[in-house]
Amino acid sequence: MRFIKSMKHVGGAKCSSFKKNKPPKCIDQPGCKWVVKQGCKPQSPSPQKPKPKSPSPQKPKPKSPSPPKPKSPSPQKPKPKSPSPPKPKSPSPSKPKPKPKRKSRKKFIVKEIDLSNQYQSPPLSINIGRYTVPALGMGTLPLGVTYAPGGRPKREDAIKLIHYSLDKGVRFFDTADTYGADNKDLHYVEKLLTEAIDSYKGGSLVDEVVVGTKTGMKRINSSVRGWRPKNFKNIEDFKKAVMNSYVALGSKPIKLWSLHHTDGYDVDDPTKFIEVCNAIKDLLDENIIENVGLCNCSTAHLDIAREIIPIVAVQNSFSLYDKTALKKRVRKIASKSNKNEIIDYCRENNIIFTPYGALGGTQSRDGRRNLQNDFGALYEIAEKKGVSPQALILSWMRHKFPFILHIIGTRNIAHLDDYLSSINIHFTHHEISELDKL
Repeated sequence: MRFIKSMKHVGGAKCSSFKKNKPPKCIDQPGCKWVVKQGCKPQSPSPQKPKPKSPSPQKPKPKSPSPPKPKSPSPQKPKPKSPSPPKPKSPSPSKPKPKPKRKSRKKFIVKEIDLSNQYQSPPLSINIGRYTVPALGMGTLPLGVTYAPGGRPKREDAIKLIHYSLDKGVRFFDTADTYGADNKDLHYVEKLLTEAIDSYKGGSLVDEVVVGTKTGMKRINSSVRGWRPKNFKNIEDFKKAVMNSYVALGSKPIKLWSLHHTDGYDVDDPTKFIEVCNAIKDLLDENIIENVGLCNCSTAHLDIAREIIPIVAVQNSFSLYDKTALKKRVRKIASKSNKNEIIDYCRENNIIFTPYGALGGTQSRDGRRNLQNDFGALYEIAEKKGVSPQALILSWMRHKFPFILHIIGTRNIAHLDDYLSSINIHFTHHEISELDKL
């Protein structure tokens, strides 16, 4: 209904659309009561007019919001600003960037799986009887002889080197009664080792460290060629020589004792060799020695000896220059000079193999042999792997023959560190096959 005359407000809430001096427009709001002073004219389209009246409130709405609209848009403008930061936050392109990284990782994992084609790494330690030692031991010949380039180191310097090697984890030392200047300087290194080990951290490693010594050679002079197999007059003379090493090593059971030049004993008529083996058995029973090894022996010597005493170690020549220990015997005959198949024999019978001269021996030290000139491919492989050729050789040997116990001799700390680093080198099957060809 449309009101033409003025109205009077009786009670209740005023219409939101009420204004002075203007006819009110009722939109049927609850609580609004108006009385018509003068008549009104009802109109049929009146119900249609409330429809436009409904928009009327929309008119004031735009008016009232008109000021807030500029205000509301102002917050709306920061709102678009707020989404703007999510754009950098949500840079979906940045998220996919890590995805390619993941893909690259997957590719890397695939490569690692391919590298599982890796050659199996050898164990880090070896058992010598009841003792367990790291598979990298130290040879002590250079600490005793005088013919090596630079001569023999001072005693105090040699002890410092032994202490340094103990710091680095070395627990096996190879020596012999003849490691000295000459035949008048017997047991020099044996006594040196005893002093060094006893003085290291108050002797805390005396029981843990294993010293392997040898008996059975003599020195005819102080030169590199002054070594000869020793022929003992009798068994008592032989036992006395072993007892002298026992005393030099602190009068304690020798943890590993070896017959130095086994090939000095005939195997075609093994009578003398059998006598020596029986004498060794006596020394075992008397607890003078704990474990027995043979040096420079043939498989025939091993067969004879193992009938009498247990053999835990063999020390023969083996290097890129001398692979006799790997060769197959042409004829299956016993011979003291036939050192073929020694490595296979040790593998089959669970015997430790300690190769001497693994890096070329004295001939490499005095210049008669040169690894770079003789094995150029070795240096190429070492350069690709970022390691020294010498460390590469030692690691290759242990990967191929995990029962090897290295005994590299040196007087140089840098060389010792490089030698010990060989334990961290690993190979693929392809790399091993390439080194096998050398």
